[in-house]
This record gives sequence, structure tokens and C-alpha cells, in this order.
Amino acid sequence: MSCPSAQLPGMRIPDQLTVGDGAPIPDELLERIQGLRDEAIEARNELFSLYQDLPGHDPRILVAGHLKSVVTSNYLSMIYVRENLVEPAWWNRHDLGAHARFGNVRAELDEYIVVLKSTLMIHSFALFETAVRRIVRALNPNRASFANAEFKKICDLLLTRLRQDGWTSLNGQPAEFIALFDFVRNTLVNDGTYCSETETNASLVWRGTGYEFVHGAVPAFVNWNFNLELLQELTRLNKSIMQAPLLRRLSPIP
Repeated sequence: MSCPSAQLPGMRIPDQLTVGDGAPIPDELLERIQGLRDEAIEARNELFSLYQDLPGHDPRILVAGHLKSVVTSNYLSMIYVRENLVEPAWWNRHDLGAHARFGNVRAELDEYIVVLKSTLMIHSFALFETAVRRIVRALNPNRASFANAEFKKICDLLLTRLRQDGWTSLNGQPAEFIALFDFVRNTLVNDGTYCSETETNASLVWRGTGYEFVHGAVPAFVNWNFNLELLQELTRLNKSIMQAPLLRRLSPIP
């Protein structure tokens, strides 16, 4: 299997990162991340209130708390870039004056923002995946090894069990959404290109929009706005799943 390396569109913020101008991060982007942080805090508080008697490591509350932390850390880092890292004085104070030339600082900050974005997406989805596997294991104690199966199979099983118990997703198409996020994660861990083990393309439709992932190519639709939409949906779906009647009846999950 061979996948060429590429840079995801939207990972960099071109023509806005000017040393000393104080605006390397667009206001609109920072406001969207702040709004996502506020929603993540609200989701965490709702689940903590619902499961106040559960230990903190139980996935029904743990993931919501961690999602809040991941988004908050990204938000604070963005503010730090705006208020400090664009200023040559900051680099000089930390004995990094050799970097405080426009070209070097811009390259350093571009790479820093790429890491922030990748971490935000990959870590958030990993937290959700781990929680789903733990829940499926708790629901099927006699088939614990199944929780190590392909994640799509795990999600299909969980969503089916929840629906059979009366749960309805208010978000719509949860299975398609999870598959879409998984494809995006694939691109991030492969340096921006979609890389299929079978060297084939993948496509799906989510909320009336078609998305195609071409093996070895950069998905043109993946950018900051798209990724933040996925993270918002992940926050909402996680809250919805964790509030399902079937999960409310479960004993504490180790």
C-alpha cells in the first residue's frame, strides 16, 4: 500500500499570519472554537448531573469531560498564538531571537497550528471510540473480545441495541457520521491524504451531502469549518448516546 504525502487544505492560515499584527487566527475561527467549548461544557455538566453517583472514570461521563478539556486546550492555545507567538519580543525573551525573522516565525507557527488541529480531531475521536468499546464490552460481558473488533461493527452493534431499547438519535444518521469522522481521521494520520488498505476509494452521504475519499488524494472539503462541524456533532452524539435509557440502567463500568 502506498500513499503520497500531502498537506490538508485549510490546515494552514495563509496571508493572515503576519508577525506583530496581532491577528494570526481569524476572529471567526476563534469564536467558533469558543462556541464549541461552551457546548462541550454544557454537555459535560448535563451528563455529570445525570450520573452524579458514578465514579469519574465511567465512560458515560468521562468522555464528555475529556472532550471539554481537548477543545478548551485548543482554544487557549489559539489565544496564546494571537497574543504572544506573533510578537518578535516573545521569541527574544525565550532566547529564540534567531527565529524572530518573518519567514522562520511563520513556518514555526504554521506547523504549530497544524499540530493543534490534528490533535483536536484525532484525540477527540479516539476518546469517543474508547468509550464505545468499553460500553459494548459492558453490554456483552460474555463476548468481551468482540469489543476489539472493527470499530464500524462495534458502532453498528451499539446503535442497534440502543434503538431496540427505544433510543432515537436526534442528530440523524449517526452511523454515517461516525464513518465520515473515521475517514477524516484516516487522512490526518496519513499526512493529509486518504489512504485505504485496499487502495480503493470510499464515499458516503451525510445529511444530504456526498463525501468522496479518493485513495492517495487530499479531500478538498476538509478544512477548519468542516472539522469544527464534525466536532460539534461528535459532542452532541456522545451526549445523546450516553443519555440513552439502556445506558442509564447499566451498573458502573470499570
